[in-house]
Amino acid sequence: MPTETKLNHIKINEPYKIMQVACDIITKDNDENIISNKRIRETFIPTDTVIDSERLNALNLSDEDKKIITDATSNWTDEVKTSYTTYMESLA
Repeated sequence: MPTETKLNHIKINEPYKIMQVACDIITKDNDENIISNKRIRETFIPTDTVIDSERLNALNLSDEDKKIITDATSNWTDEVKTSYTTYMESLA
């Protein structure tokens, strides 16, 4: 049965630009009728290595859905990364 993963939503949360991603996994039968639609969610933080390709591959996104990488690259400035790291260290 054909399965397709579609990027549904990216939300960037202030102040540390933490990214919440929602994807839909759609399974169709041989006649292209949808038999299953499952939502999965993933969270990416500024200290992720500009989005670990293994995690993206696990989401099984197509090349055109690499918007996650584009958003991470544009939002996770050195200032944001430092601020996030400092905040996390303050919690320890």
